[in-house]
Amino acid sequence: MTRVRAAALAIAAALAAFAAPLRADTPSGEIDLVPTPPSVAERLERIRERVQAAVVYPQAARERGIEGVARVQFRVDPRGRAAEVLTVESSGSKLLDGAAEAAARDATELPQIYGLVRIPVRFELAARGAMR
Repeated sequence: MTRVRAAALAIAAALAAFAAPLRADTPSGEIDLVPTPPSVAERLERIRERVQAAVVYPQAARERGIEGVARVQFRVDPRGRAAEVLTVESSGSKLLDGAAEAAARDATELPQIYGLVRIPVRFELAARGAMR
């Protein structure tokens, strides 16, 4: 095999590895080599998951059996971190509201999204295994 042919095959294999899956609007037999970025809904879900994963359930709230949902708002800065975090809907507990804001600040690698993000942060004692 010539070097040119080997190089061409290597390039073709690399392109195939990065090719997006076939979309429904792509004619049969054609491959769309332009990857489709995640939708806004998918990015919001990833943000919600990363913030929820960063939650540290306050021990005092745990001991008192306090549960709730705090809704926090922030923007994602260029480093993929939450900035200008604030509670826009209280859980009914200052402990949980503070922990929700802290989780938003502690979450990393948040997908970029334009504008303000508003997400729920859940505190449920039944889901203890998922929380620290």
